[in-house]
Amino acid sequence: MRNFCPDPELVEFVNKVLRLCIEVKRNVRVSDKFFRLLARLTAYQKDDPGSLTIAGFSAGARSKLTFGWARNIERRRGEKEMISELARDTAAVFALFWNLCRSWLPPAIISDIDKFVAMHSLPAMDPAAATPAQEGSYKVTIGDTDFDFHDVRLAPPMGMMASNYARYVPTMLLQCLSLRDK
Repeated sequence: MRNFCPDPELVEFVNKVLRLCIEVKRNVRVSDKFFRLLARLTAYQKDDPGSLTIAGFSAGARSKLTFGWARNIERRRGEKEMISELARDTAAVFALFWNLCRSWLPPAIISDIDKFVAMHSLPAMDPAAATPAQEGSYKVTIGDTDFDFHDVRLAPPMGMMASNYARYVPTMLLQCLSLRDK
């Protein structure tokens, strides 16, 4: 986000939402619970301390597939109102990022994503959405000022929020991928 937007107050709004998501939402790393248990029993450390959480819609648990807004709140610090506000702010962050991407990325990439979303009648990332409409409204708070965006493109249905998350990719794999693209 820092490279797309030079406004430090806007970046701080995004970081505030990100920190809260990481704090209250379940980490989706496949074996995170296993690694925590292993770390307590041995001197084992994961290769990074990061967290990765789902934002927006999800296909549900592997054992019970159900498409809907991700219900991955793990630590309930507040009541329903805090959870609703976090969902709205998360969708706003992704809508803002998606609209920045639409102006920066090549049109072929944006078109490909738009076609995929339309072909599968996927809804936009909007916690209040009842239909697969791709346009709507969102609010971003910068300092003490609220900025409301109406009738604008919303983000695709799902995104990931990460903090300190990194994965090593072997050099050989990167070389193979670059050769394939030539």
